[in-house]
Amino acid sequence: MALFADLLGIPTGSGDELAAMSPLQKKGLLFRAFLAELEALAGSGPVLMVLEDVHWLDPTSRELFDQIVERLQRLPVLLIATFRPELSPPWTGFPHVTLLTLNRLAQAQARSLVERVTGGKPLPREVLEQILARTEGVPLFTEELTKAVLESGLLSDTGERYILDAPLPPLAIPATLHDSLMARLDRLAPVKEIAQIGACIGREFNHELLAAIVPLPEAELGAALDRLVAAELVFRRGIPPAATYIFKHALVRDAAYQSLLRTRRQELHAKLATALERDFPQTIDTRPELVARHFHEAGLFERAVEYWLRAGRLAAGRSANVEAIAHLRSGLASLAALPSGEPRLRSELSLQLALGGPLLATKGFASSEAEAVYHRAQELSRELSSDADLFTAIRGLGYVYHVRANLREAKQLIDEAVGPARRHGDPAMLVEAYHFAGAVTFHLGDFQAARSWLQQGMDVCEHRGRHPSELYGINMSTFCRAYISHCDWHLGYPDGALQTAEEGLVIAREGARPFSIAIALAYLAMLHQFRREPEAALEAAEEARSLCLEYRFDYYGAWGALVRAWAIAEQGRFQEAAAAYRAALKEFRATGALLRMPHYLCMLATIQHKAGRRDAGLRLIAKAAQIAKANRETWCNAELERVRGELLLLDPSGDAREEAEAAFKRAMEIATDQGAKMLELRARAALARFWAERNEHNKALDVLAPIYDWLAEGFDTPDLRQAGTLLGELTRPLQQ
Repeated sequence: MALFADLLGIPTGSGDELAAMSPLQKKGLLFRAFLAELEALAGSGPVLMVLEDVHWLDPTSRELFDQIVERLQRLPVLLIATFRPELSPPWTGFPHVTLLTLNRLAQAQARSLVERVTGGKPLPREVLEQILARTEGVPLFTEELTKAVLESGLLSDTGERYILDAPLPPLAIPATLHDSLMARLDRLAPVKEIAQIGACIGREFNHELLAAIVPLPEAELGAALDRLVAAELVFRRGIPPAATYIFKHALVRDAAYQSLLRTRRQELHAKLATALERDFPQTIDTRPELVARHFHEAGLFERAVEYWLRAGRLAAGRSANVEAIAHLRSGLASLAALPSGEPRLRSELSLQLALGGPLLATKGFASSEAEAVYHRAQELSRELSSDADLFTAIRGLGYVYHVRANLREAKQLIDEAVGPARRHGDPAMLVEAYHFAGAVTFHLGDFQAARSWLQQGMDVCEHRGRHPSELYGINMSTFCRAYISHCDWHLGYPDGALQTAEEGLVIAREGARPFSIAIALAYLAMLHQFRREPEAALEAAEEARSLCLEYRFDYYGAWGALVRAWAIAEQGRFQEAAAAYRAALKEFRATGALLRMPHYLCMLATIQHKAGRRDAGLRLIAKAAQIAKANRETWCNAELERVRGELLLLDPSGDAREEAEAAFKRAMEIATDQGAKMLELRARAALARFWAERNEHNKALDVLAPIYDWLAEGFDTPDLRQAGTLLGELTRPLQQ
């Protein structure tokens, strides 16, 4: 109830409940409610749905419609939809969809349509031939031209047929649809102005708004509208004054609108905008873009910018991101007509910052368009000396660089993000700044520093309240815990890491935000992958992926698919896993993201290793190392070297064994430098196993025992169990 009331702008007192939801969650729940209503209706009997002109659907309604089409495969519903050929919908190839192409009318069909308009009374042969020749089988033109001829005064009605009173003049019948429509409007001179004012409102207009600006008594206005309805230029729904009118076709509205002089159009748009502000507060609250358009067309650009910004924020708040982008870009277009100065700069800054979030949501976190918007916002914030806006711009730009794996640029923004946040002192800003710093530092391979940043962020959450992120729509306490769990595993605390990740998931579930839950599950799945626990990884990954598919969290959906493929490989289903992993990588690349790509390629290389495909695995490791070097994404370099060594050992030749030994040593050195105790354990265990096979038990024991003795937890994880077993095997020969 609260969701539908919010959509319609009806106050219900459920503000707190809605405020706890992210825009994407609200949209997802609304879509689910619409689909449930359709399923309930279909459950009581077959349903016929008709939707005309699909090409005019707004993007969010189109998204819902696409889901409806997909759902109809399982419901007793017949849907008939009409659309122009340029739409190219994705569902025309579905097995339950039949595509019918509607061509122009054949001459016999056009004659039949003419007869319907004339009431079955024949027209003179030369008139009928001109109508058929000029309309060329276009139904709307055929219908409108026939009506134009009947209203022209050229014909007389004998009761049984129409006859010409005089020879047909050369230019008596209009040559185009536009001319035909204009001729009909001109002959309705007393009510033409009503049609023109309605056209200024739009293809659809309501009686109350029209009455607010038409200087006619209600009775005269009603009579004028009755004439337009009788002429079938507009259709009416409802009873005046609670009536809505819609032009028969967009071309009818265009003809009426274009017949106005530019100055008169501007005058009418100004009156409409003023009337909406004065008398229609619900329209202001629910559809501010209508007011913005009227102010823009009136040439009142400053007022237009104000309403375009409001419309963009409202659409973004409903996760209608495509519409939000369109409204905000319209605001920038209106802004261009204003004189230079600080007010214009402040308005532009507001528009650019509002535009960043929807661009990230639709184009992905690696979007070049979002990067350009945040760059411009950064410049404007500095020029206007606004710390809060500067932080928002830097934060957005930082996440673009981070997800794109441009870690050099991202690192340079850490101080710029933390500085304004500390100066401003806002807890929500602080936690996001600390989280950003920790996330970037983690991927640079400095796990202890990353943990310190993230702990500061979590402390802010715990002491000052768990703050949702405006950009992400999640609980930042969950996000900080997710990253801390990955830091702790690398630093040698696998049990503590698991506890922290599970706490983050509990917090996410308490908040009931789908995006927050999806992120907590994705990080938990990857943590189980670090811990080499395929069953637990598969369970978390599949739940994350299911949630991401429902709410279209593409980035984390691909993440879940990658971990799932790895888990399948660990169960021994190598061929299935390799195919699933390649599909998941393609899905991941489609998001435009590059972050963690070395790790994902390394995971695929381990699948190739299990399948015995040495060369394929080595090519993947070489590619991963190249990407890691280019992006300075060094956090998994130790694993790249260790896996490279394991792949080399699939070839028993002497040269390969020497290369493998060197790779294990490099892995150990990298992990030691990074303080990554778990990766150091793996590297040392691999080297110890290598030496043990050469009967160098002392060397093997010396390299493995110190790191195993240092670790104080995680002894039930595969890494420590295998290391303990190996140590036992190494110790027995020495004891004998």
